[in-house]
Amino acid sequence: MKKSLLAIILASCSTSAMADWGAGLHYVSFINNGDGPDVSYEGAQISLNYIYDAGEGLSIIPQARLVAGLDTEDIVILNRVVKTELDSAYGLAVKGVYELDNGLVLFAEPTYMRLDVTASTTIADADFSLSSDTWKFGIGVGAGYRFNDQWSFDASYNHSDDINITSLGIRFDF
Repeated sequence: MKKSLLAIILASCSTSAMADWGAGLHYVSFINNGDGPDVSYEGAQISLNYIYDAGEGLSIIPQARLVAGLDTEDIVILNRVVKTELDSAYGLAVKGVYELDNGLVLFAEPTYMRLDVTASTTIADADFSLSSDTWKFGIGVGAGYRFNDQWSFDASYNHSDDINITSLGIRFDF
């Protein structure tokens, strides 16, 4: 049993088993388009994905994403300045990708992402803060260009019921 388990672990770590993995680095912008104050955040996203080749230029790419917030935004609520910031965001996406012969890549992706946001203010020399975490389901589309078998560039737009997300970045397939 131990030898079988070792063989399975070694086989899963072989170079052929690792051949369809990829990682990405993206600049991401979150813009609130729902009720309440207009708030936008910027973030840096890293992602890890696996590429399932469906043939004929089509592939399915499940992807895990992690975003670190890069900025804060001040909003005014009841004559008080409230500092808001995106602490983190993480989630999953599944891209349906079509690659043309000239390297152009088109894709659509449903996403499910959690946003962790903190708001803080000072009232009468006392600091107050409130954290919020929300799960969002969205649908996105995008396009990109594959420079070679390993490197590609892409841009995407994703919409949920109250947040628009745009991203721009690079991906490395290994």
